[in-house]
Amino acid sequence: MAHKTFTANEKRLALEQVLASETFARSDQLRRFLQYVCETEIDGRAAELNEYMIGVDVLHRPKGYSPGADSSVRSRAYELRQRLKRYYEKEAPDAPLQIDIPRGSYVPVFLDPSVPTQGDSLVPEVDEDEPEPPVKPRKQPGTWLVLCLSAVAISATLAAGYFWIRTLPSTQIDPAVREAWGPLTGLGANVQICIGSGLHMLVRPSWQQAPGGPPRFKALPELYPIYRKQRELKPDAELFMHPTENSLDFGEMKAAVAVAGMLHALGAEYHFLPERVTSIGAVRGRNTILFGSSQTSMLAHQQLQRARWTIDFDIPLNRVVVIDQKDKAHSTPFVGDFGKAGEPSWCCGLITVLPAEGADSRAVTVVISGVTPTGVEAAIEFFSSAASMRDLRQRFLREGLSGFPKAYQVVVKCRSTDTFLQATGYVAHHVLER
Repeated sequence: MAHKTFTANEKRLALEQVLASETFARSDQLRRFLQYVCETEIDGRAAELNEYMIGVDVLHRPKGYSPGADSSVRSRAYELRQRLKRYYEKEAPDAPLQIDIPRGSYVPVFLDPSVPTQGDSLVPEVDEDEPEPPVKPRKQPGTWLVLCLSAVAISATLAAGYFWIRTLPSTQIDPAVREAWGPLTGLGANVQICIGSGLHMLVRPSWQQAPGGPPRFKALPELYPIYRKQRELKPDAELFMHPTENSLDFGEMKAAVAVAGMLHALGAEYHFLPERVTSIGAVRGRNTILFGSSQTSMLAHQQLQRARWTIDFDIPLNRVVVIDQKDKAHSTPFVGDFGKAGEPSWCCGLITVLPAEGADSRAVTVVISGVTPTGVEAAIEFFSSAASMRDLRQRFLREGLSGFPKAYQVVVKCRSTDTFLQATGYVAHHVLER
């Protein structure tokens, strides 16, 4: 294989495929390692990669630790190379772009497997303090079902977004929307879209648990008639449940596709990542749109701690609501009205715009949250609406601001029927930083 020049999008697509693979499905640490070094290389900062930096940022070693006395980074790098080799040999032998981390270096190299190697190397070999210890590969589940579980939701979102974007007309974006999206616009935006998902129980018949896979449980008797309403089930078939973190609701999927369409129209490059493989360090100094709340995403929870409002479970009300973190005792939470089955219901969405942590530039983190998945969709529809952004800008102007502030939150309401969004509207806003 030889080195070839690839675009940032091509590199990120290759990275996303590896991160979503069965080979890496049960090794969060190796996924973080690979994502960290690849993103650093793609950002043009490959010269910064070293053993100490990876130890602190990826493996959470204390600052000032001695790499010479702690071989954990070298051990992890050895296992990462073995996993990459196994992935391209067993799971993706026809991959058009392969990621390699040459021995003695932590800088990833992106290779075209169709081009014969000429013995060249972009990264000079360096001596390591000690040889990499052999690490016994962990046994991987040999079932296509686990792979499908890991990829189905994100794949559906990406596929829908791709075909929708391909047919998206070239339209003029309203200046108010362009101003609101600010740093997320243009070729240099390089936006990462991280999607959090709550823990779900997947129900299906006659499922055998894979070695090392998620545990399975017998389904409750009440689930059988619910299952049969939409799916065929043989009379003697048993239903089983198992946990998964890879499911997206319909409203969340539509919101993700809408964001991709807007970024495309704004001329920005972007890529999707599941939130569960994204660390807080990966969003530092980066333009990020994060779907999630305290109920569905640890990363979103951490970011929302910097703000006034969040979405969480309210014990006295016994429901998920938008609550004021600064004055829980005296403030009134924003509560929807779910109504009767089949009738329109109201719920809330939350838009949070924050400066990206650790950023010296104009990078931002936008957190899109909802009391329900329809609330997530409503928040994106509001944030993408020219009329809504013009109205919001006028509200800021009346408060003495010159435009959209550096950091703010907006609570929106939405009306829906059976998960289908019907209307959105403004509820309240709060300026966090002028």
